[in-house]
Amino acid sequence: MVQTITVASWNIRGALTRTISESRVQRLVSALTDNGVRPDVLLLQEVPRASAGPGLLRGELAQLGLGYGLIGEPDRARSDHLPKAYVNLTVSRWPLDPWTWRDPSPAPWPELLLATQVRAPSLRFLVVNAHIPNGSNHGWWKIDTFHSLARALSASDLPTVLGGDFNEPKFHTPQLISWGVGRNGSFSGQRARPKGDRGPRPRQEWQDAVTAVLQPHGGTWRGKHAALQGPSSQGMQTTHVSHGAHRSYDHILTNPTLLPATLEYIDSVREGNGAVSDHSLIVATIHPTAAHDRLRRLEP
Repeated sequence: MVQTITVASWNIRGALTRTISESRVQRLVSALTDNGVRPDVLLLQEVPRASAGPGLLRGELAQLGLGYGLIGEPDRARSDHLPKAYVNLTVSRWPLDPWTWRDPSPAPWPELLLATQVRAPSLRFLVVNAHIPNGSNHGWWKIDTFHSLARALSASDLPTVLGGDFNEPKFHTPQLISWGVGRNGSFSGQRARPKGDRGPRPRQEWQDAVTAVLQPHGGTWRGKHAALQGPSSQGMQTTHVSHGAHRSYDHILTNPTLLPATLEYIDSVREGNGAVSDHSLIVATIHPTAAHDRLRRLEP
């Protein structure tokens, strides 16, 4: 069984550009190599569809040994939500197989929840590349996406790595507080939004949907933030600055019993004149639990 797995996650679009050129692709790839990041699996969010962005990135990343890739695909049969101008892209040095969950209430934009099975040496595991849309523009559709993701995570019997840009929480210390919180600091009452269906809805529903994914208590999904695992963990850190506010929006979670992990934050990619995104690059180092019966049963 593979001894170490490196999974990196990065929102590459941010507020810097709506298109992607060959020169920008080169800058993104250089940011990985200049920082010594050689991931086995790379999760990218907000990859522009325009200018053949996903194809350009896949071609360059293949040169780093990431020769396998899958792109999030919209549900074109839906008429209530037009496809986004961007998608998620997952690339890997090991073969990838699509993993589709059957959800009676699918996410508004399924292209932003990309699940793939990774066939590493003597080990299969699930990687979910998530981009949760922001609440300021999408209202309760954001929480509908969290609900769909939580159901999908609970339906999987594979060891799972969840990573991406979640646009949550509002505060991460001393406890996780979502954007559902009221001005009085509580989750009582209703929260209305100009966008999103079935509004207003309870503020507590917003908080519960976020914690069900990012800080679950019980249930099938038992993911724990990689930055909070281990005795020397440093805790969640800033990955995005918006209007002067420092937010921890980008996360990688694993089940520490099966896939214990540590996390590194690379902030230089979003800071200074050399910034290539407005999100930090985060890199998880995972050490599969080789002796665990569940992992042995899942050998390909």
